[in-house]
Formats: sequence, structure tokens, C-alpha cells
Amino acid sequence: MTKLNKYQNNVFDFRKKEIYFFFKYLNKIKIDYAILGNLTNFPNKIKSDIDLFLDFKNSSELKNLIKNFAKKRNLKIVNILQHEYNSFYFVLTKKINNDLFNITLDFCNYYVYNSINLINFSYLKKIKAKSKNVFYFRLNNRDNFYYYFIKKILKGDINNESFKYLKKNKRFIIHNNFFNHNEKKFILNILKSKNLFLFLNQTKYLRKIISSNKNISFLNEIKRFFFRIKYQTGFHIAFLGVDGSGKSLQIDKLKNSNFRFFFRNVIIYHLFTLQTKQNKKKVIPYLKSYGYFFSFLKILFLFFKFLRFYFLKVFFLKVKSTLIISDRSHIDVIIDPHRYGIFFHISFLKLLFKIFPKPDLSIYLDAKSDTILKRSNELSKNLVKKNLIKYQKNLKNKKDIFFINSNKSSRKIKNDISQILLRYLTNKSNLILKKIK
Repeated sequence: MTKLNKYQNNVFDFRKKEIYFFFKYLNKIKIDYAILGNLTNFPNKIKSDIDLFLDFKNSSELKNLIKNFAKKRNLKIVNILQHEYNSFYFVLTKKINNDLFNITLDFCNYYVYNSINLINFSYLKKIKAKSKNVFYFRLNNRDNFYYYFIKKILKGDINNESFKYLKKNKRFIIHNNFFNHNEKKFILNILKSKNLFLFLNQTKYLRKIISSNKNISFLNEIKRFFFRIKYQTGFHIAFLGVDGSGKSLQIDKLKNSNFRFFFRNVIIYHLFTLQTKQNKKKVIPYLKSYGYFFSFLKILFLFFKFLRFYFLKVFFLKVKSTLIISDRSHIDVIIDPHRYGIFFHISFLKLLFKIFPKPDLSIYLDAKSDTILKRSNELSKNLVKKNLIKYQKNLKNKKDIFFINSNKSSRKIKNDISQILLRYLTNKSNLILKKIK
């Protein structure tokens, strides 16, 4: 068994164990619930989030329920996403032997999509199931198929696995009152097809059918919208340091770490071009001085460029629960303006960028000059030493900037970053939890 396969099996074992404990907890407090969706390999192989109907009266009740469970199981809540006015997505994690394991629970008390009320689970029949002396409740096959079908159609999230499930259970379309006779006939015909792409081509029409029965809760949707704006579930982390300090390596490690599962997506940006790493252009640092007048213009240009980047990219990505990783930030411009050809108006530069939105977390990788020169030969020894002094002087005693000794092995550096990020995400989630009412 490869190391990767062993780890993946450990992930499955962890999720299976925790969902068993969660079912026991729900059974103990005697709350109406049911697990939803494709249960083909459940609970042995939980590959993604777990959809659950839970009969909570309000969001505060759900919040307290999850907090109590997390406390009992020594789990940390690292992200919370309210993707509908009554639907909450919780990411819970535990660190075991320097590895992060997570379980993601997606709750609703009524199936809602884009403010359209579609399924009231409270009136549907639940079936008692059992696995290794642990019992839990699920929907009956007909209602579960109906839920899974409309969810996949509306989200446009259909792959070979979900298509196989829909084809296998297509008979349940006949017994559903949501669709009329002609619609049922049409759905059955496309599900009989062996061609997934043919089915996908019809999803636009199917979405129209499903959403035609509208019962929209606009007020709740507006509340949810402003809550998402104010309490963004994405996270922006910036890596600072002299060229050769190990930023690129640690950024790649973070991108591929288990932290990516705490978010909807991961994007890396480079300060120089404000482009993703994949599209990054080679930039030559330490430009010649722009002079007195053009230095002033350059400051204004960079400020508005970064401001535009923040509000058109970073802000909305954070709303969409994205992990944004920056190779450098606007702080680098303040510390080392000469790199950008700015030799004048330094006080104005510092004042202007002081009001600029900061990353949620900044990591400064602090290395000795000899270590840096071994990793990179782009800069002279004297310039490296000067830059190290600049960074250390300007970043010292900054509460939102963490110094990490990057003379250590990359594995130890990664663990240090992991500890800091985990603590920050936990604190941020606790703040969001307090605001959920």
C-alpha cells in the first residue's frame, strides 16, 4: 500500500468514526434528522461533504448543537458557510500525528435553492438503518432519489458516479408528484441514455422545470446575502520575505495541503503582476528611479492598482469561500520601495498604504543571508543583508504578521505555518458562530 493510499484510508476511517459518533449524538438528543443523497458507499467511503436534514428551529439551535458535538469530539470548527438562508456548511477538523483530518457537514431543515423552497423534509418518511451497531435515519428511496435528482440538476454537478446512481434509480421518477406525465416521460428517456453528455445537454431545460414551482423567501435571502458580505468565509494569507527565503515552496505546500478542503477553491496571486501563478510573467525587480514626479505617480498607480485588485478579486473571492494565497503583498512596497523604482515620497507612500485593506494573515519567512544565497543567486550578498534588516525593522512587533524561521527544514516550516493558520481559522469561525442568531 502506497503512502497516499494509506493516508486516504485513514481519512475514510476518520470520517466514518466521526459520523458514527454524530449519529449517536443526534439519537441521544432525540432530534428529527435524515442523511441525504447518494449512499452507495456510505459510511465506508465518505469522499466529500455529508448532506443532512436536521429539524432545527433556528440557526442558533443548530449552532449550539454543532458546538456541543465538536467539543465532545475535540474537533475544531474551521469554516462555516451559509449557502442558503436555512442551510449551513460546517468544516470540522482534528490534527492527528501532524496530519489534518476533516469532516464536512451540510445541514438544512428545508431544501432551498436560490431562495426557492423545494422540499419540506419534515413530512417525508424516514427509514431506520444500521451499521456496526450504530443506527441512523435516511429518507426512503423514492424521496431520496427526488432530492438527489433536483439537487444535482440545479447545481449542474453531475459526474459518471452520480449519473450511474440516477440511472439505477430512475424508476422512482414515476412515483413522484413534482413532475407531470410528459416531464416524467422526458426524464426517463434521457436517463435511459448511456451518454452522460446527452443528459448534461438537457439540464438547462430540467432546471427550468424544477424552478418553475417558485416559493421564494426574499427577506431571508437578503439577510443571508449581507451576512455573507460582512462575515466572509474565505481567507487571505500573504507570504513575505526576501527572494530565496522559501516563499514559493511553502506556498505550493499550502496549496496542496489539507487546508484546501476547508474552502471552495484555492487561488495563488503574485504581487508583481496581480496574476495567478500559472499566468505569472517574469518581472525584473529593482527598477531605475522614476524621479521625483514619476515616483509620486508610481505610488498612486500602485495604490489604485492594488485597491482595484482587492475589491474586484480578493473581496469577492473571500465571499465565495476561497483560500487566497499571495506571494508578497502591498506591505512589500512599503518595506522596499526601491524595488519598484520609488525613491521619493516615502512618507506619503507609508501613509497611503496604511489605509489599504490588509490580508487576514501575513507570514514572514525569516532566513539567514547565507541560507538565502544558497537558494537564490539573483541578489548580491550586500543587498540581501540590507533587505533582511528592512523587513525585520518594519515588521517587528506587528501583531498580524508572524515571523517563521525558514532556516529549518521545509517540513518543519510547513508545520509551523499549519499551526498558525489553524489557530486563525478557528478564531475566525468562533467569531462567525457568535454572530449567527
